[in-house]
Amino acid sequence: MPLTNFGLLSSMTIGELGLGMVLLRGGGGGIERLSDSFAESFRCPVPAPELRTIYTRMVERNWVAVDPGDAALIRVTSAGESLMLASFTALIRLLDEGHGLIEISLLFSLASKRLPDDD
Repeated sequence: MPLTNFGLLSSMTIGELGLGMVLLRGGGGGIERLSDSFAESFRCPVPAPELRTIYTRMVERNWVAVDPGDAALIRVTSAGESLMLASFTALIRLLDEGHGLIEISLLFSLASKRLPDDD
């Protein structure tokens, strides 16, 4: 995915990208459950009030929304997913040093699905 605007990268934090990834893996169940899932991913404590701050910013920017059919389920909007993909792509390109050797679409697909923990 080509990055259409470098300025987009300054609008999403690592916390927001991380929460978006957790939500793409089937997020929901409230902030407490998301906090536990987020803490597991980042391997550090994640206080629910701090996560709520990230969540609130994402709602205000229309990157996530409560599912109209299930109030316990939080969905990433298409705008949020597009921005996450652009941010994720930029991060991988930075790691790849522009060589194009890392398959970005495969990594995003893997990162946004729940996989068994094998470490």
